[in-house]
Formats: sequence, structure tokens, C-alpha cells
Amino acid sequence: HPNFSFLTYGISRSLTHELVRHRAGCAYSQLSQRYVGGKMLRFVERPEYVADSFLHELFMNRIDRAAQEYEGVTGHLAEIQARGGRSILSAEAKTDLRKKVRQAARSLLPNETETFVVMTGNVRAWRHVLEMRASEHAETEIRAWAMRVFRCLVEEAPLLFGDYTIVNLPDGTRALSTPYPKV
Repeated sequence: HPNFSFLTYGISRSLTHELVRHRAGCAYSQLSQRYVGGKMLRFVERPEYVADSFLHELFMNRIDRAAQEYEGVTGHLAEIQARGGRSILSAEAKTDLRKKVRQAARSLLPNETETFVVMTGNVRAWRHVLEMRASEHAETEIRAWAMRVFRCLVEEAPLLFGDYTIVNLPDGTRALSTPYPKV
């Protein structure tokens, strides 16, 4: 009953929203935005935006604005708390007060906000994830993630993952193929 665990960082919440849909045979621990302050905010730019100056500039403006708005809202809510206002922000412990401010402000953050996730899965679950997320039909960011995971899995357990072949796609990205899907 082998299992493999991966700590992944530098990925977007958009990616993890898709990833955590794989339930059977998988377990997750993800960084909560309730515990991360604005000083720790980082964002992940979509691969399609990096080489396009127009999309890159829109991304940069959006994340700058989101970070500023997040800081503004958290600062304002912290001031309200300090004055003893708004019962929805009341809490007994200082940490609880900080969490309530962050949970109220996190709605301003885009899906491109960086997160960390630990994912554990059994071999069958990982094969399913690879077949779904390293497919040519998968979204670009999650496919790139799945290809990195595949490289680790095939190196660690070639008998379990060696039947996959890497396929070069017309857009310059890569995908996986296997003659034994759902084995």
C-alpha cells in the first residue's frame, strides 16, 4: 500500500481548487489565508501571461491593487477592533481577532494568490491524478504541476509509473499518455 506525499509551493489557489477535487485515496493540508498576513502575500502569474506584455501588465496591476486593497481592509478592520466595534469581529484571544480580520479581508484576494499544499495519495490515486491533470486537455498550470509530480514519481517508482510517455504538444507544453489507463 505505497503512498507518496508532496509539498508543493509556488502554486495558485486556482490550481488547488481543482486539485482538491481528487478525493478517493488522497489527503490534503493547505495553507489557510486566515493565518497569513499581507506581508506574506505572493501571486502566481499564469504561463499565458508571462510572454504577453499586455496580459502581464494587467496581471501586475491587478495583484498590486488586490494587495493594496487587502492591506487597506485589514488595517481598517484592525482599527475597528481596537476601538471595540462590530460584534462580528469580536473574539477573546488576540490571535482570534487577527484571524477574523484576515477572513473578512481575504475575499479581495484573487485566485492567483500563492499557496502551499501537502498532498498524499496512494498509487492508484496518483495514477488517476496524472491521467486527469497531465492530460493534453488539462488546464496549463495544473498540467505543468502534474508533469513535475510525474518526474518525481517515475524516478522513485519506475515500475509503478514507467508506462507513461511524455507527449510534446503543439503549444510547446507537454502532457502524459499511457497505454494502461485506469489500471
